[in-house]
Amino acid sequence: MNSEIVPNPPFVDSLQSHRADAWELVKQQLLVGTILTGKIYYRAPYGVFFDAGVGFPVLIEVPEFGKPEGGMVFSEDYPALGSLISGEIAGFRDEMRQIVVVKIGNLLFYQQLSRTMGLDETL
Repeated sequence: MNSEIVPNPPFVDSLQSHRADAWELVKQQLLVGTILTGKIYYRAPYGVFFDAGVGFPVLIEVPEFGKPEGGMVFSEDYPALGSLISGEIAGFRDEMRQIVVVKIGNLLFYQQLSRTMGLDETL
């Protein structure tokens, strides 16, 4: 899968220092488990990013939108740029200021797995 991005993508300044306060505010306002929906603006080999109107990129990784039966995911399996996608907030990646979502209904599984493995629940 080659990366694809829409012209004039959003969030080009999301890592700038002047956005730090906005990032902290978003993390306080959006709760884990909240469902976000938006348009895909970037397709990467590891997942897709979408704009949910919250001011920062939302990432859903390949296993969350791949084939229901599992197996390899090919570029034709990816949702199209501009298409709508939804996910349930699983955590926040501070170093990249990304909101990470999982397939709706998978959050409980990931929380249980994190506890079992002794991991921090925030991705």
